[in-house]
Amino acid sequence: MNKKTETQVSDGQSSDYLLELGNRLKEVREGKDMNVMSLCFTTDLSVGTISNIERGKNASYVTLHKILSALKISAQQILPRDDHEVIPID
Repeated sequence: MNKKTETQVSDGQSSDYLLELGNRLKEVREGKDMNVMSLCFTTDLSVGTISNIERGKNASYVTLHKILSALKISAQQILPRDDHEVIPID
């Protein structure tokens, strides 16, 4: 069965959103003079996980929470504006 789940999006906005989020996280990390290894140590996440997120790959809520906590920033400070159209489910 090939049904889309509620978390899957077929438009380009989703990838643009994740790229922007990754760029913002990297800018904040670098602005705090943290390298990827120090963020890994603080969050207990792998280098690959952090690198993937900074390159625009999807991340779980728990992973983002760990990163935001380590960087001492709120979600409002880092999350890009979401311009996705919301369509009610009938």
